[in-house]
Amino acid sequence: MRILLTNDDGPAAAGLALLLDRLRVLGEVTVLVPDRPQSGVGHGITFERPLRLSKKDGEVFTLDGTPADCVKFGITTLLTSPPDLVVSGLNHGSNAGLSALNSGTVAAATQAVMMGTPSLALSMDATPEADYAHAADIGGRIAAGWAAT
Repeated sequence: MRILLTNDDGPAAAGLALLLDRLRVLGEVTVLVPDRPQSGVGHGITFERPLRLSKKDGEVFTLDGTPADCVKFGITTLLTSPPDLVVSGLNHGSNAGLSALNSGTVAAATQAVMMGTPSLALSMDATPEADYAHAADIGGRIAAGWAAT
């Protein structure tokens, strides 16, 4: 299985490496995230300038665009064939109710679906007790369940 992993919190996001570890057991994972936090950008995409791709820490690609840009660029340019699944997250902060309309995390998953690729968006409440490892475990189980279908 080929997975494109993205987020809206950028490469330093607390849950990114944990989620990557959980997804690796399912297959080949390519990580493409915005080069800086992009929370609340909704489904914005970049038209007015070229996007710049960089490689960070050996396995994480960054793009100077939005989460939706990352998915579009990942599927159409970075990957040699479309992924089987796009996973967006693990977001720092809840994307429940109306906040889902502004969420870059949700927009990345929506962009994948618009391009014909199944996706899921993973978010968690941003409390001091936030357990990213537990949330990454749940995300990995959800992705594994999808892969089994």
